[in-house]
Amino acid sequence: TVDITKFASCQGVAKAAVDAYGRIDGLVNYAGMYGTLHQAPFDMIDEGEWNACMNVNITGTWNMIRAVAPAMRNANAGSIINIASNTVMIGQPYMAHYVVSKMAVIGMTRTLARELGANNIRVNVVAPTVTATEGTRQLAGEHTDAIIGMVMQTQSVKRPSEIRDVAGAVAYLLSDFSSFVTGQTHLVEGGQTFL
Repeated sequence: TVDITKFASCQGVAKAAVDAYGRIDGLVNYAGMYGTLHQAPFDMIDEGEWNACMNVNITGTWNMIRAVAPAMRNANAGSIINIASNTVMIGQPYMAHYVVSKMAVIGMTRTLARELGANNIRVNVVAPTVTATEGTRQLAGEHTDAIIGMVMQTQSVKRPSEIRDVAGAVAYLLSDFSSFVTGQTHLVEGGQTFL
């Protein structure tokens, strides 16, 4: 168990991984604040909830990367995958705290790809569309299936996003098949938007 908002907690997880396996090959920053957020106009979002969202989604991501970077630098290798959202491309209304936090993750990814590249450490983003996860069902409740249906109509591939779609992109970025890929945002959203 780790509290990603606390750097010491993140360091504990990194140390446990190195103690158990001798190295850290990859990090997937999947923890995030989403399902418990309240949808509201940007100027009506509770300041405490705004700060909590930034603390988990941005600071937590930064903390985990800081925690694993020493082991990856020692190995002169590693792959870091940060999870964002395609909402940063479309600007989902009434979720400004979430969208802003995920855009910051993309900016952090690009900066750290440049900083860590000399150590053969790759840093990329996977940005999925709405997927029927526990967090999505927590946020959208009984409207989840209807929302997924509406989103599907905007996609080039007309099927719902599945967890395996996101997992496949993550697996690729963790593998040697992506050894020359860094600083990129990989949209996993059925062709909803194009970069």
